[in-house]
Amino acid sequence: MRARVAVQEAEALHGRGALSDRELRDARDALRVAETSFGEASRSAGFTRIESPIAGTVAVRDVRLGEMAGGRRAFQVVDLDRLRVVVQLPERDLTRVREGQSALLMGAWEDGTPPATGRVVRVSPVVDATTGTVRVTIGVDPGQSALRPGQFVKVRLEVDRHTAVLAVPRRALVYEDGEPIVWAVVDAPPPEPSAAGGEAGDAPAEGGMPAWLQGLFGDGEGGDVAGGGPEKDPWDGIPRRMAKKTRIDLGFVDADHAEVAGGLGEGALVVSVGAANLRDEALLKLPGDPEPPPEVEGDDGEDGSGGGAGGGKGGRRRGRGGP
Repeated sequence: MRARVAVQEAEALHGRGALSDRELRDARDALRVAETSFGEASRSAGFTRIESPIAGTVAVRDVRLGEMAGGRRAFQVVDLDRLRVVVQLPERDLTRVREGQSALLMGAWEDGTPPATGRVVRVSPVVDATTGTVRVTIGVDPGQSALRPGQFVKVRLEVDRHTAVLAVPRRALVYEDGEPIVWAVVDAPPPEPSAAGGEAGDAPAEGGMPAWLQGLFGDGEGGDVAGGGPEKDPWDGIPRRMAKKTRIDLGFVDADHAEVAGGLGEGALVVSVGAANLRDEALLKLPGDPEPPPEVEGDDGEDGSGGGAGGGKGGRRRGRGGP
């Protein structure tokens, strides 16, 4: 405005011969410079207002009013309803991951909060040659409040689903030479007496009675105990159960259960507590079973640790455990 008024005054003076041509040209040049500067300032005025390209919540502010941004970040805006999680999966899992798969996400420090849900929205078409991993982006379902931007999370992808399958508790698994086994609970055969050289308590004495029965009922001949009565089986009414090592074929395994693809039938009992300390054919006791005869613990007095489908006791060595 000031330059325009100066040109008008210069033209009036130049018309009366009071101003030279050169001074008039200088006044007009100053007006053109002022108009050019005003136009540039008007065009750049639209860049002085910072607008976020998305609607969300301001999470970080790096500049204050009146400061020069200088090319650095001014604000960070996050959309809490459109969270994304980026994970790096091994190359060997590439064929089992696809868009649309469901996912469970929980904080790296589990505090009992229910996990959030999400879905795979993008799988990178290339493999990182330096790490051998594939970049997978997971979209978190809206409406959850368990996760926050920048938080470290654990991700569990559902690559397949098997329904109506045979499964055992994962804690029942024991690995032997790298192969999975379980201890199945089966009926134990009755002890077979031997003529000589048998184990203490199983071989019959000279009179035909097992040694452990002689110690319990006294000496007897021909199946009669001292006192003339017939010999009574101390196991009468008490089930004899034992642990049998069973190799199985595994399917899917999660934190709590293991799918049995072969080697075990439906309804079989397996030892789930103390399985690592069992030996083959160790006698077991289920919850609710009557107590076995105390003499079956063995003449050597050993009391070994083992496992049971509900607490084991019996045999030459006693086994304890749970279902």
